[in-house]
Amino acid sequence: MATLPSIKDLEMVILATVAGLLGYLMRMVKKGEKIHPSYAMLEAASSGFVGYLIFLLCRAMKVNDQWVGPLVGICGWMGASSSIVLIQNIVAKRLGADQLPEVKDALASTGTGASERTSKEG
Repeated sequence: MATLPSIKDLEMVILATVAGLLGYLMRMVKKGEKIHPSYAMLEAASSGFVGYLIFLLCRAMKVNDQWVGPLVGICGWMGASSSIVLIQNIVAKRLGADQLPEVKDALASTGTGASERTSKEG
């Protein structure tokens, strides 16, 4: 039987969504670039999704509740593109798939995540 999302689930999605939007806005302002509302909404929504995945991973890994909010918020701020690299590495390692040659190649092709994104965005 499926359960409805809890208030905590919704709080974490909202936190990641707002953090993703703010992170995008800060990056655009810092670079002096025009803010595109449609891209800002896409960044916010994708950050909310990835933030929820981080929340579920934290729950599965029994991460202390005092760490969950900051982890979700930081991953939201980093944006979905950078955060998904982190999730891919965690999941691959947890499943032992990080030792498979094709998975190693795929993980290597994702780059360094946040540092790669920062250098691209300025």
